[in-house]
Amino acid sequence: MRDMLGREKAVSVEEARQLLGTHLPAKKLLPQRIPIEESYGRVLAEHVYSPEDLPAFSRSTVDGFAVNSSDTFGATEGMPGYLTVSQEILMG
Repeated sequence: MRDMLGREKAVSVEEARQLLGTHLPAKKLLPQRIPIEESYGRVLAEHVYSPEDLPAFSRSTVDGFAVNSSDTFGATEGMPGYLTVSQEILMG
């Protein structure tokens, strides 16, 4: 039985990939070195790793607090939940 578009049946994503793979020629692209300013929209040919961590210590660029949502469940402005500060990281 055909659907409204005249297709026999729908295929799964995996079946569609297999069909495309068997009917499209394999095209191997060679890696290129380009200036970083021209790299927008491109895909890396290999992973890039930094030789060092920057910054060399744990740091946040903005002030804030991390909490477990279950610890604040039901808290309101009129009935706040009280939390204990477990760590502090000073700026710089």
